[in-house]
Amino acid sequence: KSLKELLDEGEEVFRKWETKAIQKLAFQKNKIVALGSGAILNEYNVLTMKLSGIIVLRDRSLDRILSTIDTSLNPTINGKEDLIQIYNERYPIYLKICDKKVLQSISNDNLKEIAKAFNIEYRKGIID
Repeated sequence: KSLKELLDEGEEVFRKWETKAIQKLAFQKNKIVALGSGAILNEYNVLTMKLSGIIVLRDRSLDRILSTIDTSLNPTINGKEDLIQIYNERYPIYLKICDKKVLQSISNDNLKEIAKAFNIEYRKGIID
């Protein structure tokens, strides 16, 4: 199912699917699992991620996020004001749970730079 189809069934259905996906992927070797910001609201998801690897915060400024995210494409975000509120609520949680942080600017806003920061070999299809 697509993200839209899952969300059409309700956010609770989507979050259950998200948790199942995290469980399935978390303990596979040589995987990077990129999550949306809502995954950290479930303590079980955070525990699963902590037990299976490290949590990396891709730390971007709110201005950078606002300039790169089209809120009309995400049915859970109702405009820029909603995105700002979500950021303000979740950013402190990410700071608390992350094991490592990559500060991103316009110059290093890509996966190759993130991989390099953690001495991970970048291979297309493995990390992106």
